[in-house]
Amino acid sequence: MPIRQWQFPTVQALRETLKAHLFLIDMPTTTPVHVPPMWVQAIGHSKSPWSRAQLQVHKALHPLWVIHQQDQFWLTEQIPLAIVNFE
Repeated sequence: MPIRQWQFPTVQALRETLKAHLFLIDMPTTTPVHVPPMWVQAIGHSKSPWSRAQLQVHKALHPLWVIHQQDQFWLTEQIPLAIVNFE
């Protein structure tokens, strides 16, 4: 299914996130740290109706927090794909 209408963070937001990431890289490995999230949104278009989709992204994007309506979950190297219901 083609994915369209991608919405990415602004260049400034991307810069700030990368700066935070560089700062966190220097933290001791015993300290749990998380990079601030970057919001990306896209819309999938299909010629025929469907109620489920398999969602999978390249591992370079892991971890990826997916939010679809009330569902929220992570895609990671350990959990690389998920089935999303659109009912």
